[in-house]
Amino acid sequence: MSLFHLLHNKLITILFVLHLLPPQPTLGASNEYCHYLDGRVFKQICIGLYTATMTAKYMDSKIERLNQYAVYVAEDDPTFYFLAMRISVMHFCKRIQRREGTKFDCLDSGKPEPILLLRADIFCFKYKLDYCEDLVELCELENHRKPNRPTGTKVALLYAMRSILSEAGVGILQPWTKWGLLVLFGVVAWVQKLVFDL
Repeated sequence: MSLFHLLHNKLITILFVLHLLPPQPTLGASNEYCHYLDGRVFKQICIGLYTATMTAKYMDSKIERLNQYAVYVAEDDPTFYFLAMRISVMHFCKRIQRREGTKFDCLDSGKPEPILLLRADIFCFKYKLDYCEDLVELCELENHRKPNRPTGTKVALLYAMRSILSEAGVGILQPWTKWGLLVLFGVVAWVQKLVFDL
């Protein structure tokens, strides 16, 4: 059996195990492998785009192609990785720290500011993942850095299923706002037609 087939089988096994795990809506004590996140400060090293190649290789159904992900590494131990999958408020923070549950703090401004995630799934591993290593390498390449193969011994993948982007200054259009804009554009088009018909 070739090296390619061995690696492919290893990846399929990891993905199979990953998808069998029940989603964890919180980072509570029920997930025994996430304890290393407690109190640890993670710094962002890059933000990348999830490519079609990654989609084909890993078939991760929790993230779509061209969605963003952020890579963080523990400040006190560069072998601990935290990947924030799917764009969220967290991506705007260069330094983060877990408070409790799915509550994280952004430490950029000198004092902890809460990062609001409405729903998140987390998966923690106490061993290195090829998936994580490939994502880190891809992220560094996309940010025009020389890629180096990370030596992560512990990995956490957080999928922000819903977040409040307005916390970072990026407003979300509420449904009533969308209707309001639609009505406004309709009125403007109607007035424009009246003016040009005169």
